[in-house]
Amino acid sequence: MTTVVALAASGLVGGYAFLLSTGCSGDPIKAVVAAPKEISGTLQTAARSWAGTEPSVDGGQCISVEVREQASQDVVSALSGSSTGSKKDLPHVWIPESMAWLEMAKISDRGKKMLPDSPPLVATSPTVIAMPTEAAKALGWRNEDKPVDKAGKPTWGNLLKLAEDSDWSQFGKDKWGDITVGMSDPMASTADLHALLSIVDKNRSAGVDAEELGNVSKLKSTVHKETPSVEEMMGKVSEAKAKGDPVGFVSAFPALERDVWKNNFSGTESPLTAVYPADGSLDADYPLAVLQNVSWTDATHQEIGKQFGEYLLGEGQKEIKKGGFRDGTRREASSELTGTEGLATQITATQRDKVDSESVQTTLATWQAVARPANVLVVVDSSSSMSTEEPYDGEKLSRMDIIRKSLERSLDLFGEQANVGLWRYPYDDPVAGTAYQKLVEIGEFDKSRQDDIESQLSAVEPAADGGLNDTVVEAYKNVLDNYNKTTGAINLVVVISDGGSESDASLSNEDVTEELKDLSAKDRDKEASIMTIGYGKDADKDHLDAIATATQGRYYPAKWNDEINMQILNALYYN
Repeated sequence: MTTVVALAASGLVGGYAFLLSTGCSGDPIKAVVAAPKEISGTLQTAARSWAGTEPSVDGGQCISVEVREQASQDVVSALSGSSTGSKKDLPHVWIPESMAWLEMAKISDRGKKMLPDSPPLVATSPTVIAMPTEAAKALGWRNEDKPVDKAGKPTWGNLLKLAEDSDWSQFGKDKWGDITVGMSDPMASTADLHALLSIVDKNRSAGVDAEELGNVSKLKSTVHKETPSVEEMMGKVSEAKAKGDPVGFVSAFPALERDVWKNNFSGTESPLTAVYPADGSLDADYPLAVLQNVSWTDATHQEIGKQFGEYLLGEGQKEIKKGGFRDGTRREASSELTGTEGLATQITATQRDKVDSESVQTTLATWQAVARPANVLVVVDSSSSMSTEEPYDGEKLSRMDIIRKSLERSLDLFGEQANVGLWRYPYDDPVAGTAYQKLVEIGEFDKSRQDDIESQLSAVEPAADGGLNDTVVEAYKNVLDNYNKTTGAINLVVVISDGGSESDASLSNEDVTEELKDLSAKDRDKEASIMTIGYGKDADKDHLDAIATATQGRYYPAKWNDEINMQILNALYYN
């Protein structure tokens, strides 16, 4: 009251009222922001600074954000519904390291509905080839150096070629041995995911041609050491350097510029050089995605996310740059970056084009196919409805031909570590008396078997109906009999059908699911699953889903022709 009287006497009551109106009131409504480890601390600092501005909604209601450290692959699982967490663990806003993670989450229809198409980018950190400084200097791949002729320009392709064909003696380092490449899991590491995307889908076609498939096979064969994280990779390199061997662990590995900054800024005795690929790189671009069309958020939480994003793009950039990141345009380097050994002030190489969901999916499927042993029996519906013609890639093809093309393209991703077989149904086998035909027995997926599968597929003609229930049981038994016990191997039956339910089968719909459950539970040491793909609008979702669920498998709907290839990839490689 004394203050008001004093202000009134001085003619400043209006100013005091203005000050009162600028503050917010009430306990803050809080939005949860999920962000990965390397930027979560920076965002928490920015969130505290933002709170100091007393942000509000709805005429003065206080608002705030809680930044939670959450790995991007965990958020993808949570948003896709494949994790076991509750809704209270789900964020209102997600800031992953890269648009690639958003695209991964948008592979599912659910993800497409909840995530925006063009979110703002709050920071960037280019993907680089991290090398011990001595190694980068030997190749002429330091920022100020001219590349050595034998090494060529600093690109991922040239690095793989050096690892495959050369050793350090060709660069005057006789005691260093082979040129080696390290990798972390691209399903967990953004830098490795970006490197894989740059190597596999070079032309951004969302397909994998022979050269690109060769590159991923080459990458897998040249990877010398694998670790769970880039941070651990750096620790191993540092340990080797301390023992007097700068390339004793690996010669090069994917990392983010910010990872190299953190390593070098700490005053380590094992500094790294960030080699910026001459043909461009994918950036960690930290999109701010405000979730929509989900039950755990509302208009207020979305407004909080929007306001926090606006702050991060404005005043909050000070905190972003202090954390070793560039701004959203990637051009501007902070004083922390410019003063750190091994980093470039100006990046001359361009940023590569953004990736889309299909490109990310195909690339990861390729890596999975090359990296993981597999035991797969593909079962194709050849009933009369498969002769139905549909528009596909500018022409009209039968459903059978569309499946044939998609399967051949997908099976191309398997390497010789896979065992693959092919059956069809319905087929009235006059000798075996079965409702199916064994076109190609399960066996090593070498060139001969691949040719055999493609030849048999091309000869299949749609005819008759029925046979699904009897076929899936026998197919499942066949995979169990041919079980691959290799650690990490997958054992699958993949069924592609445009029908499903059968009223006159020797096994009823109820009987087939019970028998599959019994078979699945019979030998606990054998984990095999049936993945079902329902092709077309008339596929019996309920029955195909029940078949898959009985063996802890999954059902994948493909109502439209442009979905069938993606769902075959999902069934074969993501499961």
